[in-house]
Amino acid sequence: MKFINIKYFVVFITLIMSLMTLILIGKNFYYSNLNKKDNSDYIQENNTFFLNKIKSLDSLLLVERRFYERLSLDLKKDIELVKMNSELLVALNQFNGRNLTIEDSIPSKILDNINLLSKISLTHKKDSLKILKFSNDIKRQKIFLLKELKESAIKITGSLEFEFLNTKYIVFIADNDIHKISLHLTDLSSNKFMSFDKLNSYLEKKTVKPLMITNGGMFHKDYSPVGLYIDEEFKLRKKLDTSSISLDDNFHMYPNGVFCVDTSDNYFVLSTIDFKSKFSNNLNSLKIATQSGPMWVIDSTIHKEFNAKSVNLQIRSGVGKVKGKDKAVFIVSSNPESFYRTAILFRDIFSCENALYLDGAISKIYLPGKNPNSYAGNFGPMIAVSKK
Repeated sequence: MKFINIKYFVVFITLIMSLMTLILIGKNFYYSNLNKKDNSDYIQENNTFFLNKIKSLDSLLLVERRFYERLSLDLKKDIELVKMNSELLVALNQFNGRNLTIEDSIPSKILDNINLLSKISLTHKKDSLKILKFSNDIKRQKIFLLKELKESAIKITGSLEFEFLNTKYIVFIADNDIHKISLHLTDLSSNKFMSFDKLNSYLEKKTVKPLMITNGGMFHKDYSPVGLYIDEEFKLRKKLDTSSISLDDNFHMYPNGVFCVDTSDNYFVLSTIDFKSKFSNNLNSLKIATQSGPMWVIDSTIHKEFNAKSVNLQIRSGVGKVKGKDKAVFIVSSNPESFYRTAILFRDIFSCENALYLDGAISKIYLPGKNPNSYAGNFGPMIAVSKK
């Protein structure tokens, strides 16, 4: 009898576990589809969360920077005070020809400073514990915020505007589940578009409503592409530039690279060497491709020529590929900034293991819902994103 009861109990538990498994599968399927759909409420909620967190991180970094600037200034003053009074004490010793006692041999003004020196070391010993605690608190908060930002960033779809490290950015994240990325240079009559306005009109006549248009790589004076260019309408327009001689321009700051989309709608950002290895014998597998340079991030490593203290500030634009996701991140700075800072944004915030610089001062981005009048500028290749 007991054997029968145990047998039924095992069957009952097995059925319950199977039911729970089905519920979990159904739940995961629901949320998976929810993420893939262009659900405006879901997108807005996640984008708002991201904006709040990046604002918090930016404020935290500002507090940290100001604290260390003040600390550095205070230490500098203390060092100068120590040096000044030490020199005075030595001079007075030499003048009197004997060892001086602080109490009765040094003028009161100097005495006050030297008495202050005796307190400095004790003060800094106490302060050093506070400084260490502050540094550890800041570090913990940064790690926590970065974790939340990364988790939020990989879910973002569409456009964002925010400020980070004193630079304003406009970002558009394309998801190949719901977006189509296209590359454009001329119309069917070989007339160059050169402006967002003309390209937008051309696409609308084809019943395509662009969600974003931005410059798509470097170009010559006649607006022709500098490097490799492939689009869907005309296929190969310009061959891959495989030169390795460094020149005094951004394109030839090696490694440079290629942004491309294959016929299965997979996104790639690759160094020119890696692109050549993967696609040189299979260009027909690509829908679009544009070559530019330099690479901002290569295999999660920032380009070796970029310096955190660089004063070379320019408006810049680029594209990155999110690690483990078929998402492309387009970033345009609204005011001048350094290569290094945007590399940090691509790698550490948006989890891009590879990112490519598209262009500099001429860079712009058109977002119908946010800056509908951003038609100014003359461009060669242009990238458009629309709904599938």
